[in-house]
Amino acid sequence: MTKILPCGRKFNYRMAQIKSIMNQEDLLAECMKEAMKVEFLDTSEEIKLWAYSLYNAKIWGKSVK
Repeated sequence: MTKILPCGRKFNYRMAQIKSIMNQEDLLAECMKEAMKVEFLDTSEEIKLWAYSLYNAKIWGKSVK
């Protein structure tokens, strides 16, 4: 669906959703890389849980003023 913005530009909701998903995937990949640097995490399960916790904290932090 396309919407015309007040400035006259077109805004495509579908493209915005795709970009949002890509940004979230990039953030998750960044969190995975950071979790792999933590020395006290031993198993892949621990690394994955740490990465998802970090990801959730960053998403939450974006919504908090």
